[in-house]
Amino acid sequence: SKLMPFQRQPLGKSELVIDDASPRTWNAGWPEAPLSLRAALAPEGTTGKFSGNVELVNGAPGTLDQQRLPLKAMRASFSGDLGAIAAPDIAIDLGDAGMFRGSGRWREAVGRDMALTLATGGLDLSHIHSRLRKTAIRGDIVVSPADGQVRVVATLTDARLALRAEVLAGGDAVDIRRAELTAGKGSITAAGKLQLADARAFELTGKVSHFN
Repeated sequence: SKLMPFQRQPLGKSELVIDDASPRTWNAGWPEAPLSLRAALAPEGTTGKFSGNVELVNGAPGTLDQQRLPLKAMRASFSGDLGAIAAPDIAIDLGDAGMFRGSGRWREAVGRDMALTLATGGLDLSHIHSRLRKTAIRGDIVVSPADGQVRVVATLTDARLALRAEVLAGGDAVDIRRAELTAGKGSITAAGKLQLADARAFELTGKVSHFN
């Protein structure tokens, strides 16, 4: 790789390769996963722009209760410059559990805001953790900027369950504006706030209605 700070194109052609890096190396309680990372970046002439791709592959995916990581591969292409990056094609392959696809962007010039949309058409939680029942979850997760904070909105449903949640994160707090889980005529709603500084206080209120 090359870094040329005094030229119009400060980034040169770069490639990053990491093989067999397991999360368990950093923490014995984390899942075992032989991860391989490939990333490549190439400048577009002297325009200051660049494009590239990144791929993360798990050589031994499995369920969480097997102390494995339920991720088969993650791939993304990107392009932009030092002030803004767009990733129009993001794929998160969870193997037998299903797949998320989407797009994202990041911009420095307007407060370092980030946006991300991921959608799934048939997520099976039984392949995330074997004690969970089989599902076919459809829906999306949307991350967007919100007055200096980050808003995360999730809308996920299958034939029996529906989850809708909105969370705001920024500064030293995570604000769960609303989380609602429904199953038939039953529902569980909750809201709360987590303080990330000092004692990390957590407040949560909720309501259960006709839920067995």
